[in-house]
Amino acid sequence: MILATTRDPVLRNALERAARADEEVVSVPSWVQLGLLHGYPRLHVRDDAPDPRTLRSQRHVPVLLVSSDLRARWEEDRRRSEVPRPKVEYLAVRLRRRIGETALERTWVDRLLADLGRSAGRVLPLAFRALARHTLEFPCRYTDLSTLAEVSGLSRGALKARFRRRGLASPFTYLRWLRSLAVAEMLSDPTATVAETARALGFTSDTNMCRMVRVVTGATPGTLRDSGARRWLRVQFVNELLTPEALEGWAGLEHVFGRGRVA
Repeated sequence: MILATTRDPVLRNALERAARADEEVVSVPSWVQLGLLHGYPRLHVRDDAPDPRTLRSQRHVPVLLVSSDLRARWEEDRRRSEVPRPKVEYLAVRLRRRIGETALERTWVDRLLADLGRSAGRVLPLAFRALARHTLEFPCRYTDLSTLAEVSGLSRGALKARFRRRGLASPFTYLRWLRSLAVAEMLSDPTATVAETARALGFTSDTNMCRMVRVVTGATPGTLRDSGARRWLRVQFVNELLTPEALEGWAGLEHVFGRGRVA
């Protein structure tokens, strides 16, 4: 996930192009602040110098400053080309390079997706990676099916129908499992309490969080503090929802969860 503090539509458009195919660019100010507090972004892009008093974060998030002066220099470089690229396309190329130099190289979400892919025995489809990244990198936003439907451009009913036609479990099932994996990750920190975890992940109460995890996975949040239990949880997720047949079904959903949609 990339957080973007800017009002410039050209910069936002270029960031969408520069981002990875399976990640989200968040630019709504209230969501950006929540993402800094309780999300797992790899980068925060700003078009102005950050005020430390406005940047409250529970973890280190690298900041990439794309000032008006920098963009002016890039624009001069673009115009000097014999055949200048379109402005947004050229800006995306320059941003992609800076993002690669500044952003976190790997987060726990990257490690988890790699682990799931190894367990599944193949590269995970883009559509699944996009859904998983959205949910895992910003779990306090993706708390129910309405948000997934919104970013997919479909109604809740239409989204469920797409999954059903592909022979997949309900998108709500995937959502709850992914949120359970986020619970397990937070509780791997021995200093994190169950109440703090529930609040950070957008649950209405720790009781509701414990109930969901137990119903979905059969485990209790307390047991997920153990590394062995977390490994077991990942294997169970793959065995139930990332079978070869399910992965084939996901391979047909790139038009729903892909760049320009959830990617």
